[in-house]
Amino acid sequence: PPPSPPPPSPSPPPPPPPPPPFPPPQPCSSQHNGDFRFTSCAPFCKPEKAAHHCGFCKCQACGYCISPPPPPSPPPSPSPPPPPLPPHPPPPPEACETQLSGDFKHKACSPFCKPERASSHCSFCKCQACDFCAAATAPSGTPTVKAGARDAAAPTSRGGRGFQQLLQLKSSPGSVSTSPSAATTATAAATTATAAATTTRGSRCTSDRTCSGKGECNADGSCTCAAGYEPPSCRKPCNSALTGDSRFESCASFCREDLAKDHCRLCKCRECDFCAAGALAASKP
Repeated sequence: PPPSPPPPSPSPPPPPPPPPPFPPPQPCSSQHNGDFRFTSCAPFCKPEKAAHHCGFCKCQACGYCISPPPPPSPPPSPSPPPPPLPPHPPPPPEACETQLSGDFKHKACSPFCKPERASSHCSFCKCQACDFCAAATAPSGTPTVKAGARDAAAPTSRGGRGFQQLLQLKSSPGSVSTSPSAATTATAAATTATAAATTTRGSRCTSDRTCSGKGECNADGSCTCAAGYEPPSCRKPCNSALTGDSRFESCASFCREDLAKDHCRLCKCRECDFCAAGALAASKP
């Protein structure tokens, strides 16, 4: 039988695709003699000599001479938050006006202000910004003082006897003796009382003793007196028109309740309890 034909040979593989075309040369200019006028990648170009070779147009088309594209710019940073607003300034102090010596011209709450002495302290501008003064229902004014408070510089018993001589209580009530010896004794007693009051400035100042309970001590030892009371010892002025009587109200040791009708006419007795009670009863209808 005839021989069988040979099997067909396999078809050859398809040729590989052609390489991509080189980009067209770019115009180039350098200062090297004999260099190209366009970019290229000549065989002599070496990557290890890129610092020198890449200065030639003959090598500037080599991959190691082509500058990489610049990195993408970073995204813009978020804008910083606005600065915080400055704090509101404190409100200006409220204006205040009293007749008290050494007091402020505006309301404040000084360290010496005490709630237990609100009836006295709240009459000062220095204390009227305190909470216990703002909540007080009583109007600020002349502080309330205990009736019968004794003056720190009360006259001596000798002055009391002088006034007993001045008043003719038994023979003619209400009349006043003009005996020279009695007037001299009373004047001496008033002078002694005034001198005793002024000596308190040199001692350690206390509100109850130095300022008669009607004011507050200052740093220099002087007193800031409540309305109606005068420094240096915060005594209330008085004028009875009686010869030898004190110029300030007090409760002297000679004052007697059974003689209140006559003694309460004297400035030296007007701060006694029985004189204050009699004045209150007389004022009632």
